[in-house]
Amino acid sequence: QIPAWYPGYREMLEQERPDAVYIATTHNFHYENLLLCIEHRVPALCEKCLVLTAAQARDVFAKAREQDVFLTDAMWSRFLPGHRQAARWIEQGEIGEIRSAGYEIGFLAGEGHRVLDPAIGGGALYDIGVYAIEGLTGLIRQPLLRSSSLLRRSPEGVDLTAHLMLEFDECIASI
Repeated sequence: QIPAWYPGYREMLEQERPDAVYIATTHNFHYENLLLCIEHRVPALCEKCLVLTAAQARDVFAKAREQDVFLTDAMWSRFLPGHRQAARWIEQGEIGEIRSAGYEIGFLAGEGHRVLDPAIGGGALYDIGVYAIEGLTGLIRQPLLRSSSLLRRSPEGVDLTAHLMLEFDECIASI
């Protein structure tokens, strides 16, 4: 009882001409999906991580600017009530100057879990680590001066755990 279906994303974009597209494929397809949206001048909201490399990010945003197409990542965590309240407290000076901060996030990914598969952009940082980075940098709101990291990788090469140290103007943070 599905009124329409398409053999691929290109055909859907050409036949439907949607107002916007929400990209929720696995990470390894985001770059390709974003380029299709740009090519068809369709705005896109893309799940995290937006793309897998800085070069891909520069490319999609340059092409989006050239075509005047809106792209953004679906980083919903900044809009959670708790995060917004913490940001207000910091902005209003209610908890003092932020000199040190920490953020931890994680889950146990069992054998066969997608986060362990390098072929689809697996890894701790690509999957949920971006929430910690985005959440913490969104609260600190200072220029990042330096960063360092320690990673523990699986035999397949994906990062299983990551520890990041971030140095801002007036704060040192641990993720």
